[in-house]
Amino acid sequence: MNPNPPTPSALQQLRQFVCEDDTIRPWSSIEEVMEHLVTRIGRHRDDERWRAQLLQLLLAQRATDRAASPWKALITRENLDALMDEIQGPAGPGRVPRLLKSLSAPAILGLSAMTMAVGCNNLCPEAGGIPPGEQETYCELVDYINDADIGTGVRDDILDCLPDLSAAERTDMADLFATYDADQIADYLGAMALVTCQQSDDDDDDTGH
Repeated sequence: MNPNPPTPSALQQLRQFVCEDDTIRPWSSIEEVMEHLVTRIGRHRDDERWRAQLLQLLLAQRATDRAASPWKALITRENLDALMDEIQGPAGPGRVPRLLKSLSAPAILGLSAMTMAVGCNNLCPEAGGIPPGEQETYCELVDYINDADIGTGVRDDILDCLPDLSAAERTDMADLFATYDADQIADYLGAMALVTCQQSDDDDDDTGH
């Protein structure tokens, strides 16, 4: 067993906190995700410690997310407080559309931001061209790569060549990273950029791409 397991990324910590059970799947609809979030909020709406931890995790994810995500501007204490103050109980099937009509604008913004930030219902944008059965592992690797202590150029090179790896290679890499600490992951990715990704570029050159 690795004595220094990697610290979960900000996104992983947020998902573990909010999506604590298995009710959410990558193919879940936006409404299903909102139902789940509203149920969790309703369960903890009077728990100030839970509320503070949620805000802390959301702000940490906002700080580490390199994408120009629209939800970032919506993560404010005002919006989250409004959402938690106005949620009265769990959201059953079909309740979200009615609920949205009753929420104030700040609360709606808070719920929308949480849905986008958690990303329980959708995969990373980089997985768009990846076969459905391989997307979860692919996005897990993208999280590892984005969180690694490596240079921007190295990160870009790895993300460029990641689609060229086979599904088995990506699965092996994800399994390996689960046992590595942060330094080991960074070392592995540095070597990968020099060897595997360089070979991929050479192959493209040879085929005229």
